[in-house]
Amino acid sequence: KNRPELFHIMNKMWWENHTYLYDKEENLYFRDGKFIRKREKNTICKNKKIFWARGQGWVMAGIVRVLKHMPEDFPDREKYIQLLKNMGEKIKLAQGAGGQLMDRLIKEKILKYF
Repeated sequence: KNRPELFHIMNKMWWENHTYLYDKEENLYFRDGKFIRKREKNTICKNKKIFWARGQGWVMAGIVRVLKHMPEDFPDREKYIQLLKNMGEKIKLAQGAGGQLMDRLIKEKILKYF
């Protein structure tokens, strides 16, 4: 049973975490607070931000699940849809021809996914 008041609570919590963990330049989420300032140490990706590929999938799946149950007229619904599109565009760049996620993305920058 849908309880609309719970969407407002979830929405508040989502965007608070989003503000903390989402990188607006890369359209990806950091794994947790420890990774916000952490940078890659290997020579190929030295000093690049670190993003966890599996975690991006979990976030995207979570957005889809939220949208499935969220009322069509919910005030922030379009923000979730746009977020999903932005993340999808970035993840698509990291996929190989067979759809698998590569551990590195090379296009203007090199990002480390692990």
